[in-house]
Amino acid sequence: MKKVLISIISVIAIIAILIVGKIQMDKYRVKSIVHSEEVKVVVEKIIKGFDETNLTESGVVKSYRIDYDYSEKNPMGGISIRVIVNNDEEQEIKTVINKYSSSNAYENGIIFTSPKLSKILREHNKGK
Repeated sequence: MKKVLISIISVIAIIAILIVGKIQMDKYRVKSIVHSEEVKVVVEKIIKGFDETNLTESGVVKSYRIDYDYSEKNPMGGISIRVIVNNDEEQEIKTVINKYSSSNAYENGIIFTSPKLSKILREHNKGK
């Protein structure tokens, strides 16, 4: 009886270790992808897509930073990221980054902008 109990506990412990290891590997993978140059290129493409003058002196968006603490694997595929614009937590862009086998490059999925950033971008584009 003791041997059976020890065997069951051993199997459960091994399964738990494998699951925790898989979760940690996924977190490391997400972290390394989000810190890559390829993702920075995608983020800058998104920002310049709002207005070509962004990330220049005459643009609305002067700077950005990726919130690495927010980044996580998306259940539908890809990696969810949050971009903070002009060092203002209320100006943010959220998107999902995917890597498709056909292009072998990272691309963004749907883009959400915070209400404050949306308003600023709309007002800037109205003046053109």
